[in-house]
Amino acid sequence: MENVLNPKNLVALLLLLSISFSAQAIQPLVDAKWLAASLGKANLVVLDLQPAAAYQRFHMPGAVNLPFDWLTVNGGARFHSQENLRRIYQVAGVPAGGEQISFCHTGHRTSLAWFVSHELLGNRETRLYDGSTAEWLASRVFPVEQKIKLD
Repeated sequence: MENVLNPKNLVALLLLLSISFSAQAIQPLVDAKWLAASLGKANLVVLDLQPAAAYQRFHMPGAVNLPFDWLTVNGGARFHSQENLRRIYQVAGVPAGGEQISFCHTGHRTSLAWFVSHELLGNRETRLYDGSTAEWLASRVFPVEQKIKLD
């Protein structure tokens, strides 16, 4: 029998609880069409939670990389303190407030990043693109930045 508190279920539970108990003024989820139309918008931070190597291969235009494992102590099961999270965001070039859309590869990790931004750092303007890179690339119509384009 699957452990109910495995990491994937725990992340989903955190997101559901946060949505249920927060006085959210804006819808926490965005879709690919909305995101594509919003890329380049002033004051919008698009936050890529993929590992640095994946970010180097390809990412959404203008996305800022904040590797997911930076959000927890030693990449483990405990969050950093709010003070340390603010420092981490600053080093990554991510403002702690303002309009922010996060994504990862499949949407699992971005839900935890949304929780950190929204619940731990108090950014009520943060949202997530749960289709993430898997959906974005599969469409073959949305823009992608690559360091090297291969045949």
